[in-house]
Amino acid sequence: MIVFDHAVVVTMDPERRIITDGAVAIDGSSIVDVGKSAAVTEAHPDASIRDVTGWVVMPGLVDGHVHLPQAMLRGCADEIPLWRWMAERIFVLEGDFTPDDMRASSRLAILEMLKAGTTTFLETLILGRHDPAALATTIDETGIRAVLPRAVTDGGGYLDEAPLHPGIDEDPDIAIDDALALARAWQHSERIHVWFGPRSTGGASEGLLRRLVGLARDNGLGLVQHYAMTVRERRYIRDRYGCGQAEFLRRLGMLGPDVVLLHACALDADDIAILRGTGTSVVHCPTGPAKMGSGVTPVADLLDASVNVALGTDGGPANNGADMLRDLKWVAYLQKLARADPTVVTREQVLEAATIGGARALGLDHLIGSIEVGKRADMIVLRTDGPHWTPTLNYPSNLVYASSGADVDTVVIDGRIVMEGRRMLTMDEPAVLEDARARSAALFARTGVEVPQAWPVT
Repeated sequence: MIVFDHAVVVTMDPERRIITDGAVAIDGSSIVDVGKSAAVTEAHPDASIRDVTGWVVMPGLVDGHVHLPQAMLRGCADEIPLWRWMAERIFVLEGDFTPDDMRASSRLAILEMLKAGTTTFLETLILGRHDPAALATTIDETGIRAVLPRAVTDGGGYLDEAPLHPGIDEDPDIAIDDALALARAWQHSERIHVWFGPRSTGGASEGLLRRLVGLARDNGLGLVQHYAMTVRERRYIRDRYGCGQAEFLRRLGMLGPDVVLLHACALDADDIAILRGTGTSVVHCPTGPAKMGSGVTPVADLLDASVNVALGTDGGPANNGADMLRDLKWVAYLQKLARADPTVVTREQVLEAATIGGARALGLDHLIGSIEVGKRADMIVLRTDGPHWTPTLNYPSNLVYASSGADVDTVVIDGRIVMEGRRMLTMDEPAVLEDARARSAALFARTGVEVPQAWPVT
């Protein structure tokens, strides 16, 4: 048993308690006690004590939108329009990935996530060329908790404007069989889960979506899809199907607590009204769409409608990082700017989206997302002794508006300490970085994709 003692415990429990001079006791994979230091340590006299006086202990962050292969593509597509971004850079590079490339990029992404306090993530588009079976094992070895949707497509393109590279255009029947086999292989794991991932609005036909909804429900799998990222998609749905975006999903039966919609920047009032009460979750990625000028998810409106909102970092070429703590402030900033109202989307709502909201989106809120007795011990410890934490007038304020992943000292997942004192215990950090550098260089050389330089590099 381990007790993290003399901490400021930001529980995210139903009462949203913040316990000063608090302690959290974990035994095996579970949290067994939470409360004031004196009471917890007295109740567990034989526990191993980790003294984290004055530091914050909080639930691990849940990243609701990650592209593992894109970690190795960081910086390859800055300042270009979305459609060129996909067709000229991302599809070409990802379409030439080998399983070893995917392993290297995935380990790089997970290393970055863990060091920034993310303990659970939702991937988006695992492909056959990634060797999903081997990839799931690689991810499991890092100690992180993950939901891995198997990509399925039959549209041959994204809104017919950015054709898929042949390397990422797969037979949907093969992809479905692969997804079901992978789900069976990991059905008894609490840390690795397999879903379906229809590619996008224009990358999956109505017939395929209906089929996936049925298969997902029959097999207890979730569904995740990029959706309503731009106004072009709204027009596409209207022109092709004669209805609004959320109405199209309702026709398909593709709404519910087992459905996660990514981005959703171009939702209108009717869409939000339809989402209300369905249990469907929306993942807001504040920085990637903002960087590409493609839109801002109407988080304030969604929260007003009691729609569950989670947060995501997206991919390396869009966000250029996987540091959720760094991104938290942008969730609030963008909503306040869009509404011209500094009172909307509070620091507390941002923390909820990053923790319990993310857990709810993945159907894991009974296990993670808050520090409560009986839940899994997925939690992080943040140092509070830096100048940016001085003074500490309000803990949620400092967490949302002043922190970054560099503040994370310790990461615990399923009761296992995977990082302590910023030293990784489940990954060989230098080897991961060396492998990613070498494979990224080889990938760009192999594909001939060049990253323009505005300034001379000598």
